Amino acid sequence: MNIIHRLVASRLWVAFAAAAWSVESFVRCGVWIRWTLVAQIFFLTWIAYLFLTDDGIRKHRAAALVALTGACVTFQGIETMVIPALCAILVLLYRSHWLPSSLRKFALELRNIPLFNNIVIGACWIVLCVLWPMQQAGIEFQSQLPNLVASFMWITALSMSEDLFVETTPDATLRWLGKKTLRVVAVLLVCAAMGVSAVFSESSVSVWLSMIASLLLLVLMPGGKRTAMKSWLIDAMIVLRFPV
Repeated sequence: MNIIHRLVASRLWVAFAAAAWSVESFVRCGVWIRWTLVAQIFFLTWIAYLFLTDDGIRKHRAAALVALTGACVTFQGIETMVIPALCAILVLLYRSHWLPSSLRKFALELRNIPLFNNIVIGACWIVLCVLWPMQQAGIEFQSQLPNLVASFMWITALSMSEDLFVETTPDATLRWLGKKTLRVVAVLLVCAAMGVSAVFSESSVSVWLSMIASLLLLVLMPGGKRTAMKSWLIDAMIVLRFPV
């Protein structure tokens, strides 16, 4: 349990999840896995989640240093920076805790907009773990449109599952919908993703495994207090995307 707590608290587990999904994206495109890009996605996700966590960088300075160093070492070149730059802008706008205290009261945080905050999280995951590998593999986005739609609905539902836990300041979507409705919406999104995948004959075992497991998690996982195990399980749904 202590290992799970460390993996979750240091944001290492969610970074590993991003890397696992990016590998699946390369395999889906039928091209060689570009491991330097997988590593870049891993390190960028790691530093982004440390940044978004209250005092995350201060509490985990060594992890932040490793993540920044890794991101620099695996840098993919100026011409490839449009996609990560887009994600970086969304991350900066998602929370305003990095701004001087005198300016925070004037900032509109994306996380305070119901549903839109979940859409932003889902969009960042899709852009970083699916579209970026596709771009580097030279694959047209239109050819993977059904997968993109299904994956977006699925990852957005998973982001909603993180909102079910008791927090000092409840999530904007939770405040707006309430726990029961939020859980129902998340379940319906996964079901819709499974429907799209079935219609377009999704053949990836890992994709189906991740969606079925996510559906069971959303139905069976209790709310209440956030624990390391609950967070670990949610991110594990993304790890399941690793191709088998």
